[in-house]
Amino acid sequence: MRESLLVRHFLRRFLDNDLVSPSADRHEAVAAACAALVAPGLFVTVLLSFKYQFWFNPPGVTALLALDDRFLYFGCSMTVMALVAVATWDALSLDARDGAILGTLPIPQRTILRAKLIAVVLFASAFAVALNLLPSLFYPALLPGKVLPVGVRGFATLIGAHAVVSILSGAFGFLAVLTVRELLRTLFGSRWSGRVSAIVRGSLVLFLATVLLLLPLLSSDVGRSRLPPRSWASYAVPPLWFVGLHELLAGDVIDGLPRNLRQAFRQADDEASARYRSYRPLFRRLGATALASFAGLFIVAAPAYVRNSRRPSATRGERHRRSHGLLARLARQALLVRHPGARAGFFFALQTMARSAPHHLSVMSSLAAGLAVSAVSLRGLDISRVDPPALPLAVFAPQTILIITSLVGFRQAIRVPAEWRANWHFVLAWSGDERPYLSGVKRAALARLTLPVLAAFLPLHVLLLGPKIAAAHFACGLLLALLLLEVLLLDLRKLPLVSSYTPADNLWGWGVIYLLTFMAGVYAVARLELYAFAAPRRTIVLLTATLAAFAAARGMDVWLRRIRVPIDLDELPAPPTQRFDLRG
Repeated sequence: MRESLLVRHFLRRFLDNDLVSPSADRHEAVAAACAALVAPGLFVTVLLSFKYQFWFNPPGVTALLALDDRFLYFGCSMTVMALVAVATWDALSLDARDGAILGTLPIPQRTILRAKLIAVVLFASAFAVALNLLPSLFYPALLPGKVLPVGVRGFATLIGAHAVVSILSGAFGFLAVLTVRELLRTLFGSRWSGRVSAIVRGSLVLFLATVLLLLPLLSSDVGRSRLPPRSWASYAVPPLWFVGLHELLAGDVIDGLPRNLRQAFRQADDEASARYRSYRPLFRRLGATALASFAGLFIVAAPAYVRNSRRPSATRGERHRRSHGLLARLARQALLVRHPGARAGFFFALQTMARSAPHHLSVMSSLAAGLAVSAVSLRGLDISRVDPPALPLAVFAPQTILIITSLVGFRQAIRVPAEWRANWHFVLAWSGDERPYLSGVKRAALARLTLPVLAAFLPLHVLLLGPKIAAAHFACGLLLALLLLEVLLLDLRKLPLVSSYTPADNLWGWGVIYLLTFMAGVYAVARLELYAFAAPRRTIVLLTATLAAFAAARGMDVWLRRIRVPIDLDELPAPPTQRFDLRG
């Protein structure tokens, strides 16, 4: 009974957040996230089944086409479960607060550790089942179409193989992130693992979210181009391992069907069957690689997890006592921010973006979305044939895409308080004017997000566009970021990173409109830059107009903040923000 209460407590900690009130749509957001996992699986399954339901595909062609779909399913399961592990990084094992609260109770440590381990397994299993249940049931049933005589035993084999491999691939992704986390704690200890893990987490979110968004593109033509029988490149792509494992488990359910084909389909079926059968040795090696890799991760992660859980990691308040780096030194010397309030906002936002898990996750997810959209926009562009007199729009779009997505993610992140204890410090030092503090927050966004994006693109733009156009594009991107920051924070009536979180109004309903506006705006800016950079006078006019728009937005912000009701830092949420419920 005691252990079941602890399991429920740890499961609730995966869903609750000390910085967000339970009434502020936290549980509604979790329900929406679960629906977002279940619904796309069914929707994608229906879309993928069109080519099997409305066109006749011989068995060999069907077996070859299904490789693309399985790569998408298993890659999606693996990537989503890895993102789930990254999102719950701090809650995956016992921390210092668990030790301080539960360690004083008359409960054996092995009971607490076992309850935490059970909660982690149940949490990961629930996500894996929600993600893979409907595709595992419906896709194998729709795969043979209306004419391939698979039979009841064949259907059962396809459904069972797809369910086992999809859940196993998801478990592999979750376990891979858990292994990285435990190795960092083992190698660097509780003092340094927090600093290193912040960098690793950000990199993982950026990489995994980008891969997830690009999976539909990466899964195209797997059966023809990504599975050369004698190439070692296949072993560098984990989803291919599980594609091979599935083909081992499913056997020749599709490819082994009898052929009674007309002459029009016989040649295509013979070619596809020959190609598919040539992959069978590779499938055996890939399946063995999948099982060996999963077992290896488990052997490494299990003892490291048990060992590290006996020594809870430090809390965030015990980490990162000092701020280092060029930006911090410049700010201290008043080269970037002079006003004390602006300096406080600059440092607070800078450190929060680097070290707070929810804020880091929000910004990195937005950057990943921008990278994926940029990769799609650059698809098919031959850089070696870019001609400066006739530049394509795709050359100018990626910089604007990443600037917009990163700042939108920043706008969402600063709506969540950074630390529940920080509010009282602001109450004691509050002067009643939020403008200096807000100015420092904006400069932190420019220093942490915009300038790195511009600096990353500058060498490539100099190479492709020449120094003059590259410098103009850099200046235009910087002015666009300044203008966008003013517009995004124009209606912000809370103190960033301090005031309590309030949910957005009907974000799901407006999502499609925001997306369409975003794409139209990006290519409108790209087309305007393409027109303006053709002549120096047009370039000057464009930069002057953007600067004037920024000044107008800044003036509007100053005027609105003068006439608004002052910010109240003594606000208290109606329900409690922390619940300790171990009573059953």
